[in-house]
Amino acid sequence: QKRKTAARGTAASKKNKVAPPQTGPACGLGGSTSAAAAWLPPPPAPAAAPVFPALPQSQTVKAPHQAAPRGRVLQQGPLTVLVLKAMEPFEYESPEEGKTRMFHATVATPTQFFHVKVLNSSLKEKFTKENIITILDYYECRGILEINKTSSVYQADPSQLIVVPNSIIKRA
Repeated sequence: QKRKTAARGTAASKKNKVAPPQTGPACGLGGSTSAAAAWLPPPPAPAAAPVFPALPQSQTVKAPHQAAPRGRVLQQGPLTVLVLKAMEPFEYESPEEGKTRMFHATVATPTQFFHVKVLNSSLKEKFTKENIITILDYYECRGILEINKTSSVYQADPSQLIVVPNSIIKRA
């Protein structure tokens, strides 16, 4: 009987050794779905969206998340950049807006470069090569900037000069 209780105690201690890493904060890498859901903050309720009793709540909550994918962070401060290149606008289709036009660009600061998704094709004139611009209210996710209709793009002050090293230009 001593062996059985010792074996049970060992099994219990092994479970205890395994349990603490599983209860830690889930970061989305191999964690269980229930553990990951326990550590995520509840989704923010849309302030202006009316709640209809006939619709399930899951349908009303999905709309804001489709517009703001995971990992995308709103940057409100100004970012002054040098435009390195801009592609021609092309048409794409989104479930929210239907067919719209966008273009890709590459911009740089003195320390790094960014690929840019410009969802407002009317900004094409500002994204000309060697043009210095200031961007406000843009989104950033993994080094990619997203400029949409709520973002602001201004021609930088003519006295403002950005020197981008050749090493950054070559990597871009």
